[in-house]
Amino acid sequence: MTATGQQGNETAATGERTDELQKGVLGIGGVMMQNIANIAPAIAALFTVQNIASYAGISTPIAYVLAFLVTLCLGSVLGQLVKKLPSAGSYYTYISRTIGPNVGFVMSWVYFLAFPLVGAQVATSTGTTVEQDLLARYGFHLPWWVFTLVALTITAAVTYVGIAAGIKALFVASAIEMVIVGALAVSGLISPGDGGFSMQGFNPAHLSDHPTFYLGVVFAIFALTGWDAAAPLAEESARPRRTVSKGIIYSILLMGAFLVLTSWGLQVGWGTEHADSFVSSTDNPAFVLAHRLWRGGSVLVLIALVNSAIAVLISSMNASTRMWYRMARVGVLPRGLGRVHPRFKTPSTAILVQTALSFVLAFALSAAWGVENVFSVLGFLFMFAAIPVWSVANLAVFVLYRREHRDEFNIVLHALVPIVGTVGLIWFAYKSLVPYPTYPDNAAIPIVIAWTAIAIGIVIYLRLRGKGNMLHENAGRAFDESAPVEAEVAS
Repeated sequence: MTATGQQGNETAATGERTDELQKGVLGIGGVMMQNIANIAPAIAALFTVQNIASYAGISTPIAYVLAFLVTLCLGSVLGQLVKKLPSAGSYYTYISRTIGPNVGFVMSWVYFLAFPLVGAQVATSTGTTVEQDLLARYGFHLPWWVFTLVALTITAAVTYVGIAAGIKALFVASAIEMVIVGALAVSGLISPGDGGFSMQGFNPAHLSDHPTFYLGVVFAIFALTGWDAAAPLAEESARPRRTVSKGIIYSILLMGAFLVLTSWGLQVGWGTEHADSFVSSTDNPAFVLAHRLWRGGSVLVLIALVNSAIAVLISSMNASTRMWYRMARVGVLPRGLGRVHPRFKTPSTAILVQTALSFVLAFALSAAWGVENVFSVLGFLFMFAAIPVWSVANLAVFVLYRREHRDEFNIVLHALVPIVGTVGLIWFAYKSLVPYPTYPDNAAIPIVIAWTAIAIGIVIYLRLRGKGNMLHENAGRAFDESAPVEAEVAS
């Protein structure tokens, strides 16, 4: 694997490379925790359920079911790509090696619009909720920006010292939040509000009552995003072709079931006869429900939220910085982003840059849209940036197996599933844009278009300057050849 001119660095004592990520330290459990933490169980339940209910109403659980099915198709595709192309480059590698480097660059550029924003999105939204709940319930004022600074600093420190330490932190944090939020949902089903125990959330007859239902599905897909966060960790995973692909599917199955349960339990606990007040509540409905059902024990929900925020920040930092690292190592991004800490074996420069970017965006976007709107706007921005990337990846898996691995080509896995996933994405995207969303949510659309145009402009510029072959030459070096297929099969 060629890199940036530092490839020959070795430790004198062991001969181990000092300029590469640490190999083989993650198993299926670690991969699952990376994905689950990035999906952020508590944040997905505590923040997105109320938001999705504003579009889907009583049919919110159905929105999650449909989102789960589409996500499962996408996850299956990613798993098949990882089996043949295990690389920290993730979608850049997959699309460059199958569709073409120009398209791979544009799609990875668009995808980069999403991951670096997670730090700003999660830190500000969680900080706002923590500020409001502490002030309302305990009379203590902790400004949102203080929480943001502390959370991003902790994230930088944990991810800087090594991937193994980060995954251990994710395991503990994710386990705690899933138990707490899951228990709250079950409590809501056991002690329902007005309307009693109800299955109406799963009744398709109510879909016609909500013309914006499909916009709710798009946001529900966003609630499940993070399932692809393990792909950039392929180079640090043991037997990545099998470990990462299985971890992706397992995490989607677990989190799909979790979010369907929690959305149903929170609505029933609140009371299905008061669906409008669930949406209009100025206090987070999950916190209101926890105070009603658990009284003093409701502080556990706040703890789960903070846990979830730290976990998703660590997970997204792991994913984004590994993608930056691989693209820098092959010369597509500035070479400094490919620098690895000699002791911790982490992409240290990329981590510092991502942290600084998160700090700046947290305050800039809060000033632009209002801190209370950052989560929603960036959620739609992520989805409209990711939909074209996932759709092209669906085409990539067909091309890869049909062209390079014809003997393994499977009509269901490599053709039918990608088609279903793509049609679902395009349909839900169309339905969410017609009618056009209101401000500030609709700000996401021109931002994605402008960001994509910049990427296309870069490709055109390189071609006009006679450097069009640069992307083609670098794409071939984005694939980690250290995990031969034969070794994987034999194991």
